[in-house]
Amino acid sequence: DQNLWRQQSVKMLLGFQDAIVRYPGSFCIWASLLLNFVKQYNELAIIGSEFEQQRDVILTKYLPNLVMQASHSNNTAFPLLKDKEAAAGRTVFYLCRYYACHSPTDDLQKLYFLLSANSV
Repeated sequence: DQNLWRQQSVKMLLGFQDAIVRYPGSFCIWASLLLNFVKQYNELAIIGSEFEQQRDVILTKYLPNLVMQASHSNNTAFPLLKDKEAAAGRTVFYLCRYYACHSPTDDLQKLYFLLSANSV
């Protein structure tokens, strides 16, 4: 997350706010970006032995504003996966916003509840 890029994107969005309201059909991509700025993205890290199966289950749901990464174990190449662990034989979900995460859970229904609590 580079602060200068974030500042620039805010300036650009503010410059288009009147056009977005007046012509939403013509500026729908900008409107989508504005919505994501206001509501923020949910960031989901899936870590554990069954990460692929759990990822595939989650992908069957419509979950807008979700960035997801999945791995068998901690992966320092990706900030969302860095320092995330699961006990042997378990697969856990870390739901985050701006790299601040809820406590990890292995309960898919709890994850869906947390996601719905953060929805539009």
